[in-house]
Amino acid sequence: MKIPDEVIVKAVEKFGTPLYLYSEEEVRERCRFLQAVAKKHYPRCFIAYAYKANSNPALCKIIHEEGLGAEVVSGGELYTALKLGLKASRIVFDGVSKTLDEIEMAVTNEIKLLNVESLDEIKVVGKVARRCNRKISLGVRLNLGVEVSTHDKIATGGRSHKFGLDYRFALKAIKEIVGNSFLEWSGIHFHLGSQIFSPTPYLQALSKVASILRESYEKLGALPSVIDVGGGFGVSYSDEKQDPDLEIFFREIGGKVSEIFSELGSDPPELIIEPGRYIVAKAGILVSRVNYIKENFGRRWLLVDAGMNDFIRPMLYGAKHRIRVIGGRHKVYEKYCIGGPVCESTDVMAVDLELPRVKPGNLIAILDAGAYGYSMASNYNMRPRPPEVLFTEKGELKLIRRRETWEDLLSLAIL
Repeated sequence: MKIPDEVIVKAVEKFGTPLYLYSEEEVRERCRFLQAVAKKHYPRCFIAYAYKANSNPALCKIIHEEGLGAEVVSGGELYTALKLGLKASRIVFDGVSKTLDEIEMAVTNEIKLLNVESLDEIKVVGKVARRCNRKISLGVRLNLGVEVSTHDKIATGGRSHKFGLDYRFALKAIKEIVGNSFLEWSGIHFHLGSQIFSPTPYLQALSKVASILRESYEKLGALPSVIDVGGGFGVSYSDEKQDPDLEIFFREIGGKVSEIFSELGSDPPELIIEPGRYIVAKAGILVSRVNYIKENFGRRWLLVDAGMNDFIRPMLYGAKHRIRVIGGRHKVYEKYCIGGPVCESTDVMAVDLELPRVKPGNLIAILDAGAYGYSMASNYNMRPRPPEVLFTEKGELKLIRRRETWEDLLSLAIL
């Protein structure tokens, strides 16, 4: 963790708890590392940061300053990327059920790539493009029926999932696009899920893509200029497991893509990857204060001021995050369950976790909370969302989103 305890204490003194705190240094280092590895193993690689992981504009701006584009899945994310000054030619739009307004926004702004996920969507995009008199670059997101070893709630490329077009209809989709003068077939896209620690599923998916490309070339004389393999690179949330070796990922995936196109007698395409979690997860922590300590039937509970409304990953996915007591140097360790203030039995951050002895008022930090933390936060139980603070490379604490107020909770209500 690149944020010292004294900085965490200072942030709490200034902004209170609960509090999201991010390291600018960690974000920039991750961006630079990814680009260096990509350039080494596949020079024609375009990295589009997945906004859904954390869409705070200040963080997204840092990521774009480092040279990454954007992968968006909603009109709100697309609006944010454009508002930050990112060129539309550096934006990829995914999403399984886009609205007409979102499609029109993508078409009129002439984004880099719009990945479609059904035959009906292709027809809708064609109508919108014709009405707007704009040609749009399309990728076809395929469901390749590839299962990955991850939590079942974050797998997206298997036969039971809603995402992508059944790969058996790929040629039909490509024909539909090629036959419309307002549409340009640019890419094949797939996304297998999240928390993937081996390149093997990507290679399995690319083998299926290869047969589709051979058929499209033989029957239509067409090949895409882009292969978009999505994101999903794993991040370790424990001390026992390491992050995956992305040198191996890029070497294996890039090598497979080059091999496929070489066999087809074509130059290698642009390779798009869409990392989100890998860039921001370890850059953020959620700081919470212990309100009370009690014992229920032999279990010692820490009752803290951050709940599932602030950070839902442990409750939604059973995610286990490392948790530290800030300044906790007590030599006696005890087992605690950590519960939040929300009126749900599932509002529990950890069970039987060994920590240095804790007292009411102590601060705890939930580590690696930079991805799918604030972006999935809510106002459940009418609880204001916490502030977000950036620990800059200059050593400053910069407020990048203020804490919501009770007045904010009613600001959209019509009384």
